Amino acid sequence: MLDSLTPAGAPYRAHEAEAISRVAFATGTRALKTPDECVVDAVFGKVEADRHKLIVAEVKAREMELQQSTAGRRLRDTNTGATFDTYLISHNKVAGGLQLANLLSCSFFVFVKLIGSDLIVYWKVSDPVVQHAIKRAVTATRACVNGGTKSGENAFIPVSMMGILNEARL
Repeated sequence: MLDSLTPAGAPYRAHEAEAISRVAFATGTRALKTPDECVVDAVFGKVEADRHKLIVAEVKAREMELQQSTAGRRLRDTNTGATFDTYLISHNKVAGGLQLANLLSCSFFVFVKLIGSDLIVYWKVSDPVVQHAIKRAVTATRACVNGGTKSGENAFIPVSMMGILNEARL
């Protein structure tokens, strides 16, 4: 069983479902939540008269908030107070999302609901400039919402390349 399906993971799944709805609204698309074993969490799309808009995305919720200062943006863990200038995500999620986006000729995004700020931030990972800036390393991280640690290949996406979802629709 996936850890996100346990009682400890339930609040995060609810935040992620909310984030998917908010992204769909902000982008003017319809959202399809994919099965848990899929390489991405959601597909957003709409058909226009002469073209289609399609986005594949990893959607997460984290106990973090955005800190902005004259030195730039950082992500702050609301439980520990630690701050970060990169967002850590499994490299397999990045590689799988990019592969699917390539097959579908669309964009791959990572959306993260920062629970502490109630903001949704994002990275357009399919952008070659962002891909080039992503660093990879094998690191030990928190295994899941139920505790523990695990070692694996992770990707570190610069916060400096992050956008903030504009939820105001005209």
